[in-house]
Amino acid sequence: MIKGESGNHSVSGPSRRLVLQSTATLLSLPIIANSTAAWAQEKLAGSGEVVVFSYGGSFTEGVRRSVYEPFTKATGIKVVDVVADLAEPQVKAMHQAGRVDWGIAYVEAEAYPAMHKAGMFEPMDYSLWDQEALEGAPPHTRLKDAVMGLASATVLAYDQRLFSGTGPQD
Repeated sequence: MIKGESGNHSVSGPSRRLVLQSTATLLSLPIIANSTAAWAQEKLAGSGEVVVFSYGGSFTEGVRRSVYEPFTKATGIKVVDVVADLAEPQVKAMHQAGRVDWGIAYVEAEAYPAMHKAGMFEPMDYSLWDQEALEGAPPHTRLKDAVMGLASATVLAYDQRLFSGTGPQD
């Protein structure tokens, strides 16, 4: 979550910080979208909006349908997605300017350590998570001020027919 105050967006009712922490909790992992409506209404009911960086295209359509819309239905908090190529340069610029317009951003893993060290993110409040969501996010994915929401892997393979004996060694 990004540290700072919004220049254009206000929230009535619960504090902006509470809304952003709650929203980050819900938007960080798709499993959280399966939280019961009663739990979400009790813990996270509010009004206003939260602005979320997104990549656009089918990614944004999918997360909007599976996470943002159920979150809005359960809490009354509107999710506004903004599309950009990369979040990191814009998050850094907002942090330096002291005007943060996004509540949530997908940050590449390799950029996180330096941004964390620079104090660009707010602490996560895991007490707002329901038990199912906590169990769905292994402890190593729950950082002090971020949640690993996307993971990928690279698989190296070779065609054994092209190599006599053993395959590549390095």
